[in-house]
Amino acid sequence: MKNSQFSSSNEWSTLNSTGNAPAAREGHSATLIGTKMYIYGGKNLLGFLGDMYVFDFESVRAHVVHSSLILLCRDHGAKY
Repeated sequence: MKNSQFSSSNEWSTLNSTGNAPAAREGHSATLIGTKMYIYGGKNLLGFLGDMYVFDFESVRAHVVHSSLILLCRDHGAKY
């Protein structure tokens, strides 16, 4: 899985990460807590999503936290 990161030298670089990346989506929420970013819900070509992923910036790894939450939503907000 490849992602991009913005470095302190004001340049984008490729971040090679491991694990299971979330599917492409829109209308999701992403919340950063410490060194982890939680990504929830949204919508893709197949419909609404109710899954949750976490990306750990320290280990540079993504994994699914829960693959089928009861509440399916998009265009929502999250706050920590």
